[in-house]
Amino acid sequence: MVERQIWFNGKERQLSLGIYPSSSLKDVCERRDAARMLFANGIDPGENRKAQKSASTDRSVNSFEVAAREWFAKYSANSVPKHSDLITRLFDRDVFPWIGGRRIAEINTPEVLTFMRRIESRGALGTAPRALSNCGQEFR
Repeated sequence: MVERQIWFNGKERQLSLGIYPSSSLKDVCERRDAARMLFANGIDPGENRKAQKSASTDRSVNSFEVAAREWFAKYSANSVPKHSDLITRLFDRDVFPWIGGRRIAEINTPEVLTFMRRIESRGALGTAPRALSNCGQEFR
């Protein structure tokens, strides 16, 4: 393992830049230079790496699809199985491919309108209002 010792705010920090056989010297030097730039700007490279990793994890945990599946698990307990299957298929086929991986706070009205128009263009005129209604319940 290639490590680099640096001092940040009076504390010794060690930053791992890669594992020797799988990381080339060029890659390690690039990572070292990037860490030096962060350090020169007053940013702890190790804490920056942790923050970026946490942010990417938060995005996947707070995605529309994860929240919708949690909402649906609560909702489907009081629903007829046929209706539950209909909603699940609707979300899997028409909603999740377009906005499933995005955070709820990032989804805006024009995006919802765009994928509703895609559903309508397929000829499923009754499906679009149903999808909009179910998405509205999830957003609330």
